[in-house]
Amino acid sequence: PETLMSESTSVTRLRCEYLANPHGIDERTPRLSWLMTTARQGARQIAYQIQVSSSKDALSRGRADLWDSGRIEDDRTTNIAYKGIQLRSRMTCYWQVTVWDETDAAIGRRSGSRRIPKSFVEILRRWKVPIFSRELRLCFARR
Repeated sequence: PETLMSESTSVTRLRCEYLANPHGIDERTPRLSWLMTTARQGARQIAYQIQVSSSKDALSRGRADLWDSGRIEDDRTTNIAYKGIQLRSRMTCYWQVTVWDETDAAIGRRSGSRRIPKSFVEILRRWKVPIFSRELRLCFARR
């Protein structure tokens, strides 16, 4: 029901860090992927637009407060890096992708939420595990 279709063409298998519906990912710049499926011979993606919002309702109204890639003339469908506002720990994000096929017809699908988990350091602090290594902190600060 959330898939916009052009004839028999649709966008399916939305993934965030290779996961269908992750409840937590440990990436500040997650990679997004999808498939354009169709029964039409010669059909192909010619462009895409990714929109990311902090609210499902806002996204359904076309308001992407975290990132709007704008229309990108590209046929890539995998490993598209998030380039929006810096994501915070425990933040829930909603994203959708619209793709255009070779006839310039727009095809899109809205995805579910993607939650950014607590960082490893935050988890250790919660369990009162001492952090001794400065290198450990620097490693997680770079992400």
